[in-house]
Amino acid sequence: DLDECEQILVLLNSKTWTCGRQSHLFALEVTRAMRRHIPLFLVHETPGSLSTSGSWDGCQFSALIENERGGTPKELLQAGIYNRIALALKAPPLLDISLMLIVDELGKPVEYHHTSAVSLKLLTTPRPSSRSH
Repeated sequence: DLDECEQILVLLNSKTWTCGRQSHLFALEVTRAMRRHIPLFLVHETPGSLSTSGSWDGCQFSALIENERGGTPKELLQAGIYNRIALALKAPPLLDISLMLIVDELGKPVEYHHTSAVSLKLLTTPRPSSRSH
């Protein structure tokens, strides 16, 4: 249940926003978290390769914004999904170090960012004119 979460882990890789219905459902879950002001813990799986142990779905961060197969939903971009810096998850041989840094960051107190609702409000509320009449 989202209401019991201190933060939500968002793993960003080549499949995060490009897997059709699964990505759409995940985007809805992220949207719900942002509306409840639950901080997002962003982890970016960077390009690399795993030798014999399996697949690696890392990508350039720019591919998360937009690519030929899709990208971050515009509503999430406008709401500030990437306002908090994503931690890099590197492929071996740097995987262990990356995981240690991520665990270290998870152990720190959570900083609450109220960006989603504020950003959406600012996007829909006209700015007052600075001109005097």
